[in-house]
Amino acid sequence: MRVSVIGALLCLATAVTAGASSAHGQKPTPTRRGIWFTGGMGWGSLGCPTCADRTTGFGGGFAVGGSLGPTLLVGGGTMGWTDSKNGTGIPIGLIDARFRFYTSPTGGLHFTFGAGPGSVHTAVTGPQGSITVGREWGVGLLLGAGFDLPVAKRLSLTPFAHVYSVKTENLGANVGQIGLSITVQ
Repeated sequence: MRVSVIGALLCLATAVTAGASSAHGQKPTPTRRGIWFTGGMGWGSLGCPTCADRTTGFGGGFAVGGSLGPTLLVGGGTMGWTDSKNGTGIPIGLIDARFRFYTSPTGGLHFTFGAGPGSVHTAVTGPQGSITVGREWGVGLLLGAGFDLPVAKRLSLTPFAHVYSVKTENLGANVGQIGLSITVQ
């Protein structure tokens, strides 16, 4: 598992470095105006108060909104993660109001903050499909960072790292995730 984490981090670092190097010679132009959209997938690790160990799996999400200026985007989004070990899944999901702050009007580095309702549930998978054993709704929070690597005037590949957590009355879980999304601005 540690080899997978190290490999994924090295791939992410290589992508960010390559993108920053190729964009270095270009004159930056502000492109953050109007409606924006981002969607992607990544690898993540889930932890919870009753879990013996962190569990790894894949997740993804998308967001859409509008820009309030060249450094601030607002909108709504979703994040989700699931995995199945020995027939038991532990899905976690979040629907959030989202803010994306860029560190400069023309740069690609940004930080993401979100909050909204989230769900945590346990499901058992058998011959008849997945059966939800326990599901609760609560409060979710999202913190993240990413870097837009331009591939066209309003299109970027965006490596990201997110941490999101959902806390309900009886359940709680958190996910650390790295991945790649496509951003249209």
